Amino acid sequence: MKKAMAQQQRAALDMIYGNLFKELQLTPEKTEKLKDLLIEQQMSAMSDGMNMFDETNSTNRAEGGKKMAEQQKQKEEQIQALLGDEKFPQYKEYMSTLGERMILDQFAKQSNLQPEQRDQLLAIMKEEKEFAQSNQPAGLTSNPNDWQKLMASDEFMEKQIAQQQQINDNILERAREVLTPEQFTKFESQLKSQLAMQQLGLKMARKMISPEPAPAAPAQK
Repeated sequence: MKKAMAQQQRAALDMIYGNLFKELQLTPEKTEKLKDLLIEQQMSAMSDGMNMFDETNSTNRAEGGKKMAEQQKQKEEQIQALLGDEKFPQYKEYMSTLGERMILDQFAKQSNLQPEQRDQLLAIMKEEKEFAQSNQPAGLTSNPNDWQKLMASDEFMEKQIAQQQQINDNILERAREVLTPEQFTKFESQLKSQLAMQQLGLKMARKMISPEPAPAAPAQK
């Protein structure tokens, strides 16, 4: 099953990272090696993530989270060694905006989005996300136990969705100057759909991290 999943991931690499490969201008050999590392990174994260969610003990989950972070760091170091100090920042910048790029790629398929419009929207989305992150309240850490507690909180989930809604509102306000009215309507609809998917993802993650206890068995008479 892992082999089949890896083959599917490889088939999707050009669609997801095609522009990155073009920007980096690597040799064919280095491009293939980068693809191998990206697949290993994705498969490792997927496997470790599933194992961590399967753990019922919070201590085991915390250890699993640390292990996952260490393995991801090792993959990043391998990618940096492959790309070198000149091209690695290009890779990091691309990865930091991967979600926004995927949204714009999907949006471009349903609207006559020009390259300059896409570049302007990407810059807007990146700036608004970075601004929101810079204003995150203190206390958010990378400690897996802390994140488990946060994910179990209704208040945290509501704040996450409210923050993304505010980001979307800011993006849309600026996007009016970039898009035609018809394009704007479609873009607004896509951001709403994306937010709904994000909300659903948070709910699913919460159930996996903090499943509801099974109902107690009825008392024997």
